[in-house]
Amino acid sequence: MKSLTMHHVTESDKQISVTAVGDRTKGNTYPIYLIEYPNHPTTRIDFQTGLPSEGINGLTNEILLSIVADRLRDFQAGPYPCDENEMALSNVLNAMNFLQSRTRSRIMRGVEGKLVK
Repeated sequence: MKSLTMHHVTESDKQISVTAVGDRTKGNTYPIYLIEYPNHPTTRIDFQTGLPSEGINGLTNEILLSIVADRLRDFQAGPYPCDENEMALSNVLNAMNFLQSRTRSRIMRGVEGKLVK
């Protein structure tokens, strides 16, 4: 179990608890994250563990990044666009590009969906 505090900027942020739980995966990641804040049921995010070809059992990093990108685009299209949101969006899209590039490379090498080092 591990508590995350990277999101803490204001005192209000400290009311939101994020905890990584479960046995670490073969890739050394936690499979589950729990988000708790006042007057709201716990939110649970389950990440994909194991090979997707053996069954989808959770979300990927790319799914969460696509949600964040969508929200940032909407903020920028709203009444209060700002340079910081634009830079954040750019970096989220950059992260997505790197992850997708990794997948395309694995496909080209014939190792996508296989456990290899």
